Amino acid sequence: MFQNLTEEINAEERRKTNIKPILKEIFKPQNIVIYILTFLMATLSIRNEIIPFGLAMVAACLGGTVPIIAVFIVAGIGTLVGNGANAFVNFTVISVIYFILNLMFRPKVAVEERNEVYKTGGRLFWAYVIVETIKNMQGVFLIYDLFISIISGAIIYVFYKVFVNGLIVIKEFKVKKAFTIEELIAGAVIIAIASLAFNEISIASISISNVIIIFMIMLMGWKNGIMMGATTGIATGLALSLGQSSNIFQMCIFAVSGILAGLLSKFGKIGVIVGFILGNCFLTYLTSGNIIGATYFREIFIASIGLLLVPGRAKIEIEDLLRKE
Repeated sequence: MFQNLTEEINAEERRKTNIKPILKEIFKPQNIVIYILTFLMATLSIRNEIIPFGLAMVAACLGGTVPIIAVFIVAGIGTLVGNGANAFVNFTVISVIYFILNLMFRPKVAVEERNEVYKTGGRLFWAYVIVETIKNMQGVFLIYDLFISIISGAIIYVFYKVFVNGLIVIKEFKVKKAFTIEELIAGAVIIAIASLAFNEISIASISISNVIIIFMIMLMGWKNGIMMGATTGIATGLALSLGQSSNIFQMCIFAVSGILAGLLSKFGKIGVIVGFILGNCFLTYLTSGNIIGATYFREIFIASIGLLLVPGRAKIEIEDLLRKE
């Protein structure tokens, strides 16, 4: 009797010992940040039709070994809050088909991709196309609908590839000594898209979303020069043009301002701020003929204060383009 009781106690202790590492992994600070970003992005859609961001984050986290249950739950809640019940059902069905495809066809280990542990993006593409095709077959089936489903699935796959590379910046921040250009840009795109959840929130007509994006472009330009300033501006502007009804002008402003901010980064933070303002004024002058109504001026002012408050010792290192073997 006492032996059985001892065995039960030991078994219970082993279960608790096994649960502790799992809970520790789920509630790691880096993973909590990922959950928050996932929730914010899941509330967004493209033209109120495509819900790519929550799905892409679920697949990216599965491929990058982030606790998938927590990510799936927050993505589902975000989809429900931001896009309604129909979008939530659609998200759930696509996710279930995606998980089934991963169980039926084991994903390959990504040997060449160091951030993508398992290649799961293709299964997400097919899960989306399958669900959308079945939906379209309930009415009059058109080749056009199939074409749109394939294009939409491809967009989701692209965001998956971006997210799986950007997640490493969040997962290994202050752990990894240096990141690649692709990782830093992808990380900036994740934050830029997530910031769109605050697009309808403004304080004294100042867009919180634009403040965050401008601050990121300035920060990248300050720390890593013209290349990172320009590419971050282009990448975030392009991502925003997909995530909301912005035009090419916004992308041009961020790109040109990022180039000038990086170009003047040799003069420190003040040079970055002046460069971004000059780029903004230059694009505004080309389109309207004057600079009186310069776009994002108040947002630039707030972002500039944020940049000035960043400690000078803060580092964002980039790996060498040619790695040593």
